[in-house]
Amino acid sequence: MYQIKQNKDYTMQECYVLFFALLPFLSVAQIRTWMGDHAYQLWQFAGVGMMLALLAMEFHRMRFDLFVFGYTIYAVEIFVVSCVNRGFSPGTLVVTVGAITVVMLIQARPNVVLRVLTGLIALLVPCNFISMLLSAHLSSDRFFLGGKNALSMFLIPAACLLLIFSLNRFGKFRVWEGSLAAMCFVCVFWGGSGTGIVTAGTALILLFVFLHFRPNIPLFLGVIALLYLLLTVFSEQLFSSSFWQSFVGMLDKDETLTSRTTIWEQVMKYFRASPSFGVGRGASISYVNAYGLRNTVYEAHNFVLEILLEGGIFAFAAYLLSFLSAICRLRMSDKKQRVIFLAIAAILINGLTESNNNHFFVIMLVAFANAYADGAPLFAKYRKNDGREKKKQYSPQPSQPLTQTTMCETSQFDCLDFSAN
Repeated sequence: MYQIKQNKDYTMQECYVLFFALLPFLSVAQIRTWMGDHAYQLWQFAGVGMMLALLAMEFHRMRFDLFVFGYTIYAVEIFVVSCVNRGFSPGTLVVTVGAITVVMLIQARPNVVLRVLTGLIALLVPCNFISMLLSAHLSSDRFFLGGKNALSMFLIPAACLLLIFSLNRFGKFRVWEGSLAAMCFVCVFWGGSGTGIVTAGTALILLFVFLHFRPNIPLFLGVIALLYLLLTVFSEQLFSSSFWQSFVGMLDKDETLTSRTTIWEQVMKYFRASPSFGVGRGASISYVNAYGLRNTVYEAHNFVLEILLEGGIFAFAAYLLSFLSAICRLRMSDKKQRVIFLAIAAILINGLTESNNNHFFVIMLVAFANAYADGAPLFAKYRKNDGREKKKQYSPQPSQPLTQTTMCETSQFDCLDFSAN
């Protein structure tokens, strides 16, 4: 099992603080239900304070680049617009500061944050699997991590993070991480979300392809961008086609994808009313569902439309700049960076019908892409280095369990070790 091994020179609080600081931001539905909204939000505030303290200790390692700058502008702009339109919200503040802090912390100490996340996943995924066994007996569709759509937003990035950790730490896929990743996919298929099943199936296919071939990043991003255009801009032509009828029939959904297309129409109206800066986070979207009843939701159910709704063109441009500055630097000759790109592709596909851009796993995956990428910077000219590839900045290191006689030479966080026994 996973455990944290401590060096005698450091306290237990320093070893476990990041573990407990990140947990309230992973959107575990059952924990929030048990604690209540007020106590859970206090935990998030405490988590932000812990992460800020850790970042202060590691600030000398912080790397300020185009990704960090662009993401910070994106997050701050949405927070300001939200305050202007709906007033100050402590919840929005803590989530915004938490997201920016964890992005910076990943740039300073990516290996440590990845180890902690792997430990959290190793704890939460089996709990969710047990809850699904109990829910099947009780005929319930609410699980430990949330509903069926929440499962795909959590478990698919979690499975990819497990594989990334295994490659980064040991240079190969190990049985323990592979078993946990398989459990993630089983839970997604078992949950029954049509979008989750399609995304999980696509991720498995891409995993096989990416491990044997080097994907072309512009080609994959272009195909995914085309899918977003078809769903949002050319939706009328797409929805009237026979292909669409067959596709939604395969997913066992109606023509509106459980009213998502109707929600997208309302989101576009909001966007046209305030195209430059959007309407902020938490906007209520009223629509008429397939049964003729009026419902209200608070998310766009689409990755791109959610950004446009919350921050308009300005936020979208800032996010796109930071996103491309990270993704386009991934080097496809490195297996770990290929798996990172696989994770990004999977969450973008899942984002076709889910607003997963604010999920912390998605935020952290893009941050890991920027931290581990060692290719040419965005907008930089390609240069050959005597026919040799650039040496990797983050090469997998062999597992060396920390003992009482081992010194943590680089950082106070290096006493964290989630290696499997």
